[in-house]
Amino acid sequence: MDPFFNSRPNRYEDHLGRAILFERAVSGIRGKNGPPTNKEGNGLRIEWVDDRQMIMITDPELFQSVAETNGRFAIQFTREGLSQPFVPRYASMALLKIACSLCPPGTVPQIQPTIDWLMGRAEARLSSFPVFYAYANGDNPYGDGRVLLLKRTGRHPTPFLWCIVASGNHRFQFFVPFTTEDSHLIDSGRMSFKAFHYPNWVESNAIDCDYWDWYSYTKTRRSFKLSFDIREATIAHVDTGA
Repeated sequence: MDPFFNSRPNRYEDHLGRAILFERAVSGIRGKNGPPTNKEGNGLRIEWVDDRQMIMITDPELFQSVAETNGRFAIQFTREGLSQPFVPRYASMALLKIACSLCPPGTVPQIQPTIDWLMGRAEARLSSFPVFYAYANGDNPYGDGRVLLLKRTGRHPTPFLWCIVASGNHRFQFFVPFTTEDSHLIDSGRMSFKAFHYPNWVESNAIDCDYWDWYSYTKTRRSFKLSFDIREATIAHVDTGA
């Protein structure tokens, strides 16, 4: 595989990490220095200390309801917020680096245009880049990290390569663009295809997915809503400001 995937600065991965930092902090997905700390507000600060998740409540109303409990408590609440600023195109390119890195040697010639584009050796335009995101309930169902490459057989109306990347509670599905095997999907410079959401690894029941369009070079922030169901917790410290 091209040395690009080991030597190029991790600009793409940095933007992917920014896009999903809050989710990574909640699920405890480890980076180079362990799970990240969420500092973006949302009424919560989430960090991991000695492999234990610590939640600092900064929302006054939520803080008051918890502070009035005695000892152990259970609570349900929903948080809305924004991700860190990130460039969607770079985040999608981080996902594509994973897919290209895992392609078997016999497939490299078909994805060479994709590699050249990622390295900046070739110009290509994308008017959209669909990423299907799904959240799987449970205690870190993809905690070990999983990647699945799906290769098309025949000339069906779907891209040659799809990839699924999953970690913690989160999974992403996306196609690999610019392969030499997708010429029959291109008409007048536009690529049209049928998309699908691959079944879940964990349970047979379908899970809902969101559609993210990560083609733009314009820096943006994702909006999200997460529901917490804390069955048992203990107040470690209450800072009254006194």
